[in-house]
Amino acid sequence: MKARICESLARGCGGDHNDGVNPASAADRAARRERLAGALADAVDAIDRPPPVHVAMDGLTAAAGAGLADDLAGALAARGRRCRRASQEAPVRGPHQRPTGDDVVVVDGSLLQRPGLGSPWDLVIYLHQPPTPPGPDPDRDRAVARYLEEVDPERAAGVVVEDDPAWPVIRRIAPAVADRLGRDPHPAETRAFFAPRAATWEERFPDDDPAYAAAVAELGLRAGQTA
Repeated sequence: MKARICESLARGCGGDHNDGVNPASAADRAARRERLAGALADAVDAIDRPPPVHVAMDGLTAAAGAGLADDLAGALAARGRRCRRASQEAPVRGPHQRPTGDDVVVVDGSLLQRPGLGSPWDLVIYLHQPPTPPGPDPDRDRAVARYLEEVDPERAAGVVVEDDPAWPVIRRIAPAVADRLGRDPHPAETRAFFAPRAATWEERFPDDDPAYAAAVAELGLRAGQTA
């Protein structure tokens, strides 16, 4: 039932809800990125295993998460963690190697959850990105399509972040990660997502209300029932 309701909403919602952010000041944008980096650092700190902890900043395009990975590494370093940055584009070392001396290794790159890498990651942060048109490299396009179909990287990741450089938010966190944190960051992140979009939401997405009404009708709630 829940899946059918979500499908009804998806069919009815017009436009991309990610493009409705109202202008925010540079200070507000910097504060949003700092809060997100702090929330991700909390998720890393909650991992109970001997160091080094390996964290992947995964996406569909190379180095898409480099900036956010830098923010995370900076937040961890500010907490006194010995943090090393690596990139798929310019790796310091392969992800399979676990050197001594570092508390955390943060690696950014693309398709980092593919089976060929094994399971080197203690936490995967996946960047949700809008669909992109076919590029000049058909082999790359096929590899991405296989990755999405076979791995389902958004579902497999521990944390999913909306890939908006100006206003990134957590859009999903795996139950196991939330359990380790002892709290669910969704309410605060949901408020952060909708706050800059609220003023123009109804005019930008007029099809939402009919979609919600259709979903509620499909649910078939009777008087006195709640959902």
